[in-house]
Amino acid sequence: MSTHEKPDFPALPFFESGNVYTGSFRQSFRFRIAKAENALAVSCWNQDVCFEKAESPETEHFPLTENGRSACMDWIAARQPE
Repeated sequence: MSTHEKPDFPALPFFESGNVYTGSFRQSFRFRIAKAENALAVSCWNQDVCFEKAESPETEHFPLTENGRSACMDWIAARQPE
């Protein structure tokens, strides 16, 4: 069984309304999800700091759809440190 946790975050209308969602796992794995035009912009970083202070967060974009939301959750889960 994988030691990675799959994040649970708000439904698609939360993001369609322009809200930003942030979260963390363990001590220093952080993530941020925000609407960017017609997509979900997802960033993650392994530092115990906020997004604005993170050095070179890894970022990916997913469609602003339920499939995109699900792919976003999988992408975050796959980047968690062991």
